[in-house]
Amino acid sequence: INAEYMGSFFVMIPLQITAKFLSRASTCFSSRLNSSLNALCQSACVASCRLYSSTSSTADSKSVCDIEELAGCAGAPAQSSRVPPCWSCKNFEPNLAQTERTVADPFCRKCKVLLPPMDCDYFELLDCKPSLKLNIEHLDAQFKKMQRSLHPDRFHQKTQVEKELSQSHSARLNAAYHTLKKPITRATYMLTQRGLAPNDETITDPSVLMEVMETREMIEEAEDVQQLRKIQEQNAERIQSLVLSLDELISKLDDKSTPVAQAESFRSEARRIGIRLQYYQKIQEALHSKLPIND
Repeated sequence: INAEYMGSFFVMIPLQITAKFLSRASTCFSSRLNSSLNALCQSACVASCRLYSSTSSTADSKSVCDIEELAGCAGAPAQSSRVPPCWSCKNFEPNLAQTERTVADPFCRKCKVLLPPMDCDYFELLDCKPSLKLNIEHLDAQFKKMQRSLHPDRFHQKTQVEKELSQSHSARLNAAYHTLKKPITRATYMLTQRGLAPNDETITDPSVLMEVMETREMIEEAEDVQQLRKIQEQNAERIQSLVLSLDELISKLDDKSTPVAQAESFRSEARRIGIRLQYYQKIQEALHSKLPIND
């Protein structure tokens, strides 16, 4: 299949219909044909953006969604360079300015407009090493730095496209920061990346279940703030211990030299820790609701 030729054909079809057609078709064909359809989707995006750029100097809000969806910013497979085409420049082929673009530099180096978010995970977005032992000071500094350049208030006099893209960037940046900021949400995110999301599963270990129930009873029976703070400290220590254990397991899972049978055992243990962390997080939330606001 000639992807470029078919891409020019899809320009004749409204973008929304094209996307819907490709989505439905991809579920019905084999994996080999599915790869071809993905290539067609990318080519259709490039050809459509070229046609749009040649006929209009500004983009409307509908085109923003289409560009993001078809250029690899809303679930579509990203190209190897992970750089979506600039929606403003007429030159949509990867060039020096685009291929040098980084996550921390989300602007087109040719025309200086804000581009759609790049395909990356939360750690890469905030320039952090993928680890549960995160440098929080670096995380805070990087978040504030990116927030200053991407906040919607900086784009109130820009085009409608840039306004919407800034909102998309800002929402994603906030989600990444708040996910990585706390140990439990950071752990859940890393487990989810590896297909080990806890998904509110039930604890099966009787001793752990008893510990959780007893802790909840202690919270309800606590007579003063000092007792609640003591329970909070104990729970925080449990969380810290589990996070350190999980960090070691994830490092072993990511090590390609780990034997398959051993890796499966590590995966099971990592999932169990993830489930326990969810319960301890609920305990923290229960304590937070009873403690003074400044605690």
